[in-house]
Amino acid sequence: MALLLALLLALSASAQESVEFQREVEEPLGCREQERSREGDELLVNYKGFLADGSVFDSNEGKDPLRFVLGERRVIAGWERGLIGTCAGEKVVMVIPASLGYGERGAGGVIPGGATLYFISTLQGIVRKTEGSRDEEALDGDGNCKDIKTIKAKDKVTMSSTVTLLDGSVVDSSRDTVQIGAGGLVKGWELGLLGACQGERREVLLGSGLAWGERGVPGTIPPNASVAISVTVEEVKRDLVFNFLDQISSGTFRRG
Repeated sequence: MALLLALLLALSASAQESVEFQREVEEPLGCREQERSREGDELLVNYKGFLADGSVFDSNEGKDPLRFVLGERRVIAGWERGLIGTCAGEKVVMVIPASLGYGERGAGGVIPGGATLYFISTLQGIVRKTEGSRDEEALDGDGNCKDIKTIKAKDKVTMSSTVTLLDGSVVDSSRDTVQIGAGGLVKGWELGLLGACQGERREVLLGSGLAWGERGVPGTIPPNASVAISVTVEEVKRDLVFNFLDQISSGTFRRG
């Protein structure tokens, strides 16, 4: 049964008793096991949530994806259950009973108590730390990454990276210096670098929506392709004068 049809049938069902958790993936991508989402991964998700009457109670479609770490229980249990083991780029329909949602209390005056929730969710990306930093310049005395060596928007980042397709074929391997937010990288790559420490290694798995999209890269990356990007962050540089002036102009600077 087609994904959307299945959802419409679920929404139109009049009986809401004994609802069980259900999950369906539209057009599974068949990524390798090591590329599927697992606990500890940071997930990037776009979604639309419906109540049983078909009304939309929440959506971030057309916006930056929601970010959360799988297994930290910062989202409802139904999401934790429904998005684990998923490939980047897959669209997942979930029917979530109240016991795995917001229970008998509901939420925010929008979701009634005892409500069954219906989601169309796209796992746009997976960000996975594969090796923490051992760079003495980047770490403080407690072994934590210094703020100035933690990637933020507008930082200049030097990195070595390898881009592969789902079949494991390498399409690019390079060393580059880019400014985060300047448009030198596809959006998902930039999102996957935010928060990384100088010296850290990450795996950034992206669906086509945050990668090269419908056009792909002629002769290199097919249209609508999901990709895996292995990145080693070699250096993080921040323009402190520009950063200071930017904080002043945006009103975020606070005197100590």
